[in-house]
Amino acid sequence: PETESVGEPSDRGGDLLARRQGESGPEQVLVRCLRLGKNVGVGEARRLIREVERRGDCLGAYLITTEDFTASCKRFAEESEGRLALISGAELYRHLQILGWLD
Repeated sequence: PETESVGEPSDRGGDLLARRQGESGPEQVLVRCLRLGKNVGVGEARRLIREVERRGDCLGAYLITTEDFTASCKRFAEESEGRLALISGAELYRHLQILGWLD
C-alpha cells in the first residue's frame, strides 16, 4: 500500500521501497525495475541483494525487467532463500492484464 522512490530513476530503470503492515509488524522490500534491452544476468541480482544487505531494513527484493533473466540469474534467485523474487516482462504484462490496467 505504500511506496517510496529511492534515488533518481534513469533510462534503464529505478528503485522503490514498498512497505506494508504485516502480522508481525511493518515489512519492507526493495524493488528494482530494469529496462536493459537484454536478459538480466546474475550480476544485477547480486548487486540488488548486496543493496538489501547494506540497507538492513528490507526483508528482500523484487527484480523486475522488461525482458527475461539468464539461467544463472534464475538459479541465484532460487538459492536466495526467498530474499529475491524475479518478475519478467511477460509475467508483468500478464499481471497488468489481469488487473485490468491494459486493454
